[in-house]
Amino acid sequence: MMKKKIFVNAGHSFSDPGAISNGVKEAEEIMKIRDLLIPLLKKNFEVLTVPDDLGLVESIKRVNEYMPELDDGLAFSIHLNAGGGSGAEIYYYDGSLKSKKYAKTIIDEYCREMTMTNRGAKPDTSVVHKRLGWIRDVKAWSFLIEVGFIDNTADMKIISNHGRVADAINQAICKMFGVEVDDTGKQVSTIIEEIKKDLVDIDDKLNQINNINNPK
Repeated sequence: MMKKKIFVNAGHSFSDPGAISNGVKEAEEIMKIRDLLIPLLKKNFEVLTVPDDLGLVESIKRVNEYMPELDDGLAFSIHLNAGGGSGAEIYYYDGSLKSKKYAKTIIDEYCREMTMTNRGAKPDTSVVHKRLGWIRDVKAWSFLIEVGFIDNTADMKIISNHGRVADAINQAICKMFGVEVDDTGKQVSTIIEEIKKDLVDIDDKLNQINNINNPK
């Protein structure tokens, strides 16, 4: 059985950094997430990517060349939100109940894995310009996820663990396609995070000892 194609797109390019907050650039963050997501998806899908030097129009054209039919696979664009909110949301093709169902499956699973506020699945016509090119103009199934808010400290504390975000997206996409997930990557990420926390605790203890031995 031929594997489904997944086209992964970092929602902003080298020439379009997206939102910026506290010195953090959206494009750089989502490129890191995408790079960690690719090997996870490759376990179950044929994975393609949009080059980081392409703008939106060129990116859509590239996807349509490889996936000209609706059921050829999935085009998935990753973004960070901005504007003072919190949590994650996803956009789907307005007017398609199946697109809405898929989108809800993805965002529900993602937020469950990330323990983040679920802002839900939203129609692409709900945005300011009443359409999202990535949703309207891509021929295959396509979704645009906002994994959290770049200007929300609590969100970014979670999202800065790029591996965890990648794991959650992989879990969500696999669930959409009814694919059983190999959670080895998730287990490794969890262990790494536990080690990081232990190192921080050790560093704090060493600083306490140093302050005792060298009082001001």
